[in-house]
Amino acid sequence: MGINSLSQYAPILGRVLIGFFFFFFGIWNAMHWRPTLEFMYQKKIPIAMPFLFLGIAWQTITGLLLMLGIWVKLVALLLIPFDIISVLIFHAFWNFTGETRRLNMLLFVANLTATLGALLLLLN
Repeated sequence: MGINSLSQYAPILGRVLIGFFFFFFGIWNAMHWRPTLEFMYQKKIPIAMPFLFLGIAWQTITGLLLMLGIWVKLVALLLIPFDIISVLIFHAFWNFTGETRRLNMLLFVANLTATLGALLLLLN
């Protein structure tokens, strides 16, 4: 198999990996919802619990749809603003110090990378 024959699978692999990113963190957030909810209360986010469960469903369902290749452009369009808003609320690393700052910087960059991947899916 040459590079040309492998390159036909690259867009599928990319879509599946981007979808897995969102699906994984949707499941992770569902399993660890209490600390996230407490953080949302600290940030004074109105109706935090409905927003939390909506966000979990959003990540999980859209991630699964991307992995399955269903409504890819629409899903990518829905994920881009969701992820930008989420990363600015939850991973604003400039508000932290020490190890918490480093962890949130990594999560900030990882989320923006996934967002750029969704943008590529939208434009492809």
